[in-house]
Amino acid sequence: MEKKFLIFGAASSIFLFFHVLFLGMEIENEIFTQLRRLVIVSFILCELAAQFFLAKRIYVCRTLIASYTFKPVIYLKIVFVATIILISIAIIGILTVYNLPPNVDYFLEWNYFLILLLFYLLSSIMW
Repeated sequence: MEKKFLIFGAASSIFLFFHVLFLGMEIENEIFTQLRRLVIVSFILCELAAQFFLAKRIYVCRTLIASYTFKPVIYLKIVFVATIILISIAIIGILTVYNLPPNVDYFLEWNYFLILLLFYLLSSIMW
């Protein structure tokens, strides 16, 4: 299946929708808290998988699209995705072991999403 990035991209958008929906709810329940964490981790994993499969597909098709793209950015996207995957594994490991205060948790979350947006910036530069 060549369009795995499409499937993971659609799944990440669904998880992002539920994450935003849950942000407005003030329910103090352990199950709800765990569900929110599951949704955000699922979003992150699906987003990373989508970016990985898209970067892989672009790399495979690099000779076909060479005249339309800025070639060094293709390699930069691959390095970026690999780096983000390693950082994500470290962050998820930290979050599963330690119960960080909410302000640190929010700081990590929002800055992490800001860094993920760099992938799309690289995509716009690539073309």
